Amino acid sequence: MTVICDYCESVVEITGNHNCPFCGATLREPILREAQRVRAEQDELEKKLELKQKEREQQEENERILDFALSVLGGSTGRSLLRRAAKNAIKKNL
Repeated sequence: MTVICDYCESVVEITGNHNCPFCGATLREPILREAQRVRAEQDELEKKLELKQKEREQQEENERILDFALSVLGGSTGRSLLRRAAKNAIKKNL
């Protein structure tokens, strides 16, 4: 992890020592800030992934409903009308 020293503004790579090698100041606060930033980025990424998963699940559910309706309705004319209506409904929901 790389942080910036609050006192001398040097860029410091954290290895094990939590003091700035240039000025000797503690790097506790910069380390905590960087860790919080990384956690926030991870949380945001997880939220985006969850949202995409829910969208995929909703799309799959819509497709299952459409397939079921098509199998029940039967006939090429009925299927064509139903497919068009279902696609319009899905677009409105998204």
